[in-house]
Amino acid sequence: MHNCTCVKQATSMIDWDMTSKAGTTIAAILIAIQIFVAVWSIYQTNKRDRMKSTLEYYEKVNQEIKTAKGDVRKKYGSTLTRDTCAQILKDSEYTVKLHKILNAYERMCLAANIGIFDIDVLNKISGANLIQNYDRYSAYILYRREIKDKEFIWVEFEKLIRELRRKRK
Repeated sequence: MHNCTCVKQATSMIDWDMTSKAGTTIAAILIAIQIFVAVWSIYQTNKRDRMKSTLEYYEKVNQEIKTAKGDVRKKYGSTLTRDTCAQILKDSEYTVKLHKILNAYERMCLAANIGIFDIDVLNKISGANLIQNYDRYSAYILYRREIKDKEFIWVEFEKLIRELRRKRK
């Protein structure tokens, strides 16, 4: 009889120990799932905010430079040449307008290149337009680099355009 009681107590302790371990394991799994869901939710919120910020800033930049782009295009044509670049540098009003355009693109491209803005969103909403604008102004960018002996002028704009072209192949 005594052996039977000890066996029942031992079995009961084993069951309780196994139940306790199973409960702890299940609790740990549930906590891990909650952590994963929380992290995923934060990631999705940040991604959505980044996309929204990209769209908002892109619209802001376009509004800021719209008039300047039209003015430069009317006076110097849709694509700048080396000759028109020299003319623009002699015309301080248009130099300021063109620098406003290029600097706005540079800031936006820098933000995209370092991950603040979403390159895929820029590509979807205006990749072709950004490439076209870079091509329109690239002669001036290269000309300014040459005459100022500064190879890093508007380099972020150029870097983003390379990435957009790669994505569009």
